[in-house]
This record gives sequence, structure tokens and C-alpha cells, in this order.
Amino acid sequence: MRRSKGALLQEGAQKNLCGKRIRFYRQYCRFSRKQTVAMLAPYGVHMGVDALSGIEYGSRRLCDRELWAFSKIFGVTVADVLGPEEDFPPPPDGDAPAADASDEE
Repeated sequence: MRRSKGALLQEGAQKNLCGKRIRFYRQYCRFSRKQTVAMLAPYGVHMGVDALSGIEYGSRRLCDRELWAFSKIFGVTVADVLGPEEDFPPPPDGDAPAADASDEE
């Protein structure tokens, strides 16, 4: 018997484990969603602000290349982005970039 694609996830379950951390690091770095998706492009990751929002709120999955690119633009390790929610990391060392913190497009 074949399972449907969503059979492994319960209805309403988060589709990723790192969305909250990605949102935390984006806001800590004071990047807007539009700035963030633009910074992902040189790493071969092309997505829109709606896709980023879906990742941050757990309604979109992400692949390993996207995870790696997020870690690069935020200056943290992949493990920092993946870590368990109850063990939330301190912000990255150094000064955060002086970009706008808004979520506007």
C-alpha cells in the first residue's frame, strides 16, 4: 500500500524544524524578507518573499542547499539553524548589519 506524500506529517504539523530560528536570525541581522531572498541568490537559492514567509512559519519545507545558504548569510553554522527549539542559541558574535528590520517587500 502506498502512502500519500503528506502521510508522514500529521495535519497541521510544522513542515520544518528551523523556521523559527531562520526568522530569529533574519530579524537579529535586521534583514527584511526582500533583502534576505536577494542575498540567497548568489548561493543558488531562488525564492520569493512568500516562500521565505512559509519557511519561517513552518508551512513550507526547505532543502539542504537552502539551509546551507541561510547559515552563510546569517554567519552561523547549519547546526545553529537546525538546533532544537528549547536550546535556542545566542545571536551570532559581532555587530549586526545596519539594514532595515521591517518585513515589508
